[in-house]
Parts: sequence; C-alpha cells; structure tokens
Amino acid sequence: MNVKRFALLASLIAFAAVRPAAADYSRSAYTYVRETSGEVMVVGTTQTITWTASDNVAVTSVALLLSRTGNSGPYEVIANGIPNTGSYDWIVTGPATADGVISVLASDAAGNAGGDTSDEPLEIVVATVGVETPVLRFALLPVVPSPSVTSARLRYELPKDAQVDLSIVDVRGREAAKLVHGMQPAGRHVATWNGQTPSGRAPAGVYFARCLSAGARFMQRIVLIR
Repeated sequence: MNVKRFALLASLIAFAAVRPAAADYSRSAYTYVRETSGEVMVVGTTQTITWTASDNVAVTSVALLLSRTGNSGPYEVIANGIPNTGSYDWIVTGPATADGVISVLASDAAGNAGGDTSDEPLEIVVATVGVETPVLRFALLPVVPSPSVTSARLRYELPKDAQVDLSIVDVRGREAAKLVHGMQPAGRHVATWNGQTPSGRAPAGVYFARCLSAGARFMQRIVLIR
C-alpha cells in the first residue's frame, strides 16, 4: 500500500484489566493508549484501529465510535457489534475536523461495558488530489501498531530504486522472518508481519524490524503480545 500525503496509520490500543471475580457483576477497567504517529488521518485512506480487550469472563462485542467535536460528542458509529478480533480497518470519512476523538467500547455477555477515549484530538483532513510529498531519504518508519497483537505494518521509504532486505530479528539478532528481499522501486512501501516464523507462531516478546538498503542499516522495535 502506498501511503499518500498525511496518510499515517492510526493505532488505538485499549487494554482491559482482568478482574479475578467468580461472577461478572462489575465493569472491567480500561486504559486507552494512542499511537502518536496516528494524529492525522486522510479522508478515503484506510486506517487500522487495533485493540486488546479482556474481561473476567469474555468480551463478546466491540464498538468503535468517532466524535468530530471533541469528547462531548456527538459520536457517530465506525463499527458496532464487531467481534473482539483485535483489529479493524476503517476507511476514513469526512467531513474534516481538528477535534476528532475515537472511542473503543467493549462489552461482555452480562451487559457490562468498559472503554475510554483518546487523550488528544485526532485530525482528519482532505488530501489534495494528485499531490504527494517526495521521498528525500532512505527510512524505516516506526512500526504500527506496537504493541502488536495480530499483525504489524512496517513502512519504509526509498528515494530511488534500491535493493532492500527487510526482516524481523529477535533480541539476539537471530532472524525470525524475512519480509522483503530484492529490488524495490522508489517510493513509499508497507510490509506486514503476521507474527509467524518458519517454525510457527512467534512467542510474545521484543523483536526488531531490520532493514538493509543503500549500504545502511535501519532498526525499529516491535513488541509482540499474545
């Protein structure tokens, strides 16, 4: 996927505390964490919202809401009644706003619900058709989302055609997965790691995205949670 001007991937991660209760009588407590790289969203682009929600019994339903006028609302529905899969790809809609707030709400079968909203406003903009900022340098951008539950996106930029070796390595430098190997055209690129290795599912922990290109090495940290 080519990332157009201002098109930064938004990652919204809601962590729910597990209550060690015998029966589910009270609300779960949630802490909401927003990725700083996702402050600007472009109408018409796909933004990935990811979350981790848990309950002392089970989360049965997740709702994603958007306000364009700050925390006070009103809120419109991005998605409602979706399963707790951990991620949702949203095609951003207008109108533009500088005071956007996204809320993640999770519910269980007993009707208990918990959630929170973003701490700072998100900006939604309408991109100028046909305008794209030029790539001026080789770069490996921060991985989104991180922490990652299901998959992580690795974004890299090339000012000219170049050989690229992009892989995932563990803290000892051992290769866990190879994502890109070969010549790549100039521009903006995205590779996806689904948390798998040649021997199976990678265990939770700290990993690094390693990109070798143009005689340079670029590294970005990934936290994988299960």
